[in-house]
This record gives sequence, structure tokens and C-alpha cells, in this order.
Amino acid sequence: MTQEADKARFLTPAMRAQMETVALTAFDGGWLQLVFLKCGARRIAGYLNFDYDTCIWAYNAGFSNEDAALSPGWLIMAEMMRWCGQHGRRIFDLMRGGEDYKYRFGAIDRFVHRVVITRSA
Repeated sequence: MTQEADKARFLTPAMRAQMETVALTAFDGGWLQLVFLKCGARRIAGYLNFDYDTCIWAYNAGFSNEDAALSPGWLIMAEMMRWCGQHGRRIFDLMRGGEDYKYRFGAIDRFVHRVVITRSA
């Protein structure tokens, strides 16, 4: 992720700590899925997902810009979707964000709602 300036700025020490906490919590719960695409011995793409019930929630990803000509992002996405079908997962959720690649894989917009509940005096 740090190969792109805007993502490098996003990954502050606090954000890295939060992502690590989320990953460790998912690991402890048995929901963490780490997927890597390798070219020879090198990892050229990776996804951090949550595998819960019959759904894969694609949380975050990155790939090597050095290997962009190999389309590692497309390859790992196609492989993850194939894996889902073979392992009884009914949903592969790309989560929020309107990136073009999501729609190329058939994403459908769903609304995310925020609810604030306050206690009356």
C-alpha cells in the first residue's frame, strides 16, 4: 500500500496500529483470511479478508507496482472468487468504495448507514 503517496499518508502509525488490532482480533476469532499471490518465491499481491459464516469480506489489499504488467490485482481477485465458490462461500463482499475494478467483478452498491444512539437524561 505504501507504494502510492495517498495510501502512504493514510497509513499513519495510529492507522497501522488499528489495522494490526483488527487483524489480530479476527485471527483470534478464527475469521482472518490472508491471501497471497506469488511469482516464483516473491509475494506480488496480497489481501487481508475476513471469512465469516458464508461470506468473505475483502478488507484491504496491495500489490507490487513492479509487477503491474502481470495484473496481480486481477489475478488474485479472480482466484479468491474461484476459491469462494469451491468452499461454500455465498458472498464475496468488496465492502465500501466506488473503485472501478469492483464493478468489473460485478459489485452492486449497498448503502452503509451510521446510527448514533444517545441516552436521554
